[in-house]
Amino acid sequence: MTSTSPFEYAEVINILAEGLRLGLFTKQQVTQWADSFILRDEQPDIFFIELALSPNDDEALTVLTEAVGSMSAETTPRPLFGAIYGQVLRQEKSIVEAALSLSPFTWEGELLTKREFDVVNDLYYTADLADAVGESDLAVLEKNTLEFLAPYQNYTIENYAHWNELDQEINLKLAPPSLSDDVIQKAATLQGPATPVRKHWWQFWK
Repeated sequence: MTSTSPFEYAEVINILAEGLRLGLFTKQQVTQWADSFILRDEQPDIFFIELALSPNDDEALTVLTEAVGSMSAETTPRPLFGAIYGQVLRQEKSIVEAALSLSPFTWEGELLTKREFDVVNDLYYTADLADAVGESDLAVLEKNTLEFLAPYQNYTIENYAHWNELDQEINLKLAPPSLSDDVIQKAATLQGPATPVRKHWWQFWK
C-alpha cells in the first residue's frame, strides 16, 4: 500500500511555507500539490489531507510550518526567485514589485553565492529608489531584473526532482567567464563557495 512520507519532500514543504507567507505561492497552488499525493497514493499521509482541506491561507501556512518544525529541512531561495519570475510573466507583479520582493535576501549572504547576493542587493536598492530615478534607470532595472530571475524559472515545485541539476547549471552560469571550461565545471561541482549554504527552515530568514 503506497503512502508518501512528507519527510521525503521536506525542502519543498519549506519552500511552500515561505512562498505562501511571502505571497509568492497561492493557496490553490499549495492545494494542488497536496492533491497530487492524495490522488496518487492508496493511503495518503494525514499531512497531505490536512493541507488540501485547509480552508484558507492561514490554516495552510499553519499545517506547513508545523510540518517543517518536525523536519531537518534545508533549503535555498532559488525556487522563490523562480516564483517571483513567474509572477512577472503572469503580470501579477511589476518589475519594481518583483525587485522589491527580493528584500528578504538582501541581508543573508550565506543563502546565496556572492554574485547572486550582490545582484539581489543592487536590484532591490535600485527598486527602492524607483520614484527618484529616471525612465532610463527603470529600463535598466527591468532588463537586469529579468536577466537575473529568468535562469530560476525551472525551479518549480513540480520540477523538484531536478533542483540539484538546476543548481549545477546555475553554478556554471555564475562561474567567472575567464576560466577554462574544465575549471568552470570543477568549480560548479567541487568547490564549496560556488553553491549557496542550505539552512534549516528556522534559520531561513535569520
